[in-house]
Amino acid sequence: MTGTPLRLMMKAVRKTGYWVALPVDAPIKGGVSAGTLAELYEEVEAAKHFILGAPPEVEIVVTLSV
Repeated sequence: MTGTPLRLMMKAVRKTGYWVALPVDAPIKGGVSAGTLAELYEEVEAAKHFILGAPPEVEIVVTLSV
C-alpha cells in the first residue's frame, strides 16, 4: 500500500443490549451493530471499504469514538 491512507470516523452509540457505529461524514448513512465494543470494532473493520466505497487495496484508518 502506498499513498496517504483514507480515514473513517465512526461514532459508537449504546442501545439496549447492543452497540451501533454510525459513520461521520461518510457517503452512506447506515452503520453497523454488535453486542460488544470489541465486536463492533471488528464489524467496522470488515465494512470500512464498503462504507467509503474504496477498493480493498486502499489503506483505511478507523477512529471509533464512544
